[in-house]
Amino acid sequence: MPAIGNITCEFVKGEAPLPKQRVVLWQVPGIDGYGAQLMGLGDAEFRFVAVQYGLPNAVAAWARSIQNLQGSVVTIINDWGRSFPRCLIVHVGPLVDGPAHFQGGCRGEIEIHGVVTGR
Repeated sequence: MPAIGNITCEFVKGEAPLPKQRVVLWQVPGIDGYGAQLMGLGDAEFRFVAVQYGLPNAVAAWARSIQNLQGSVVTIINDWGRSFPRCLIVHVGPLVDGPAHFQGGCRGEIEIHGVVTGR
């Protein structure tokens, strides 16, 4: 089942890349070529969109639970059942809600940004 940390969701769309080698290049005036420095693993930013259906109060509580994960390292499981461990949640967007398919229900959507902290 799709989840952000220990919070289950109807849908979680997105993927998180594995960290890869970062390289910093520089040039010096009057010297041909480039300088390069290996900086270690990085470049593993991600964006997930989580969706939940339910009564308005339940969807608002679900969104607050995810917003409280900001600054935490969690495992994220997407719609395809792929697990992405060691995801540091850097930013959680606001709850975007709309009408749902049942009486009195709503659809909540929240965007999660962050980085993968290791392999």
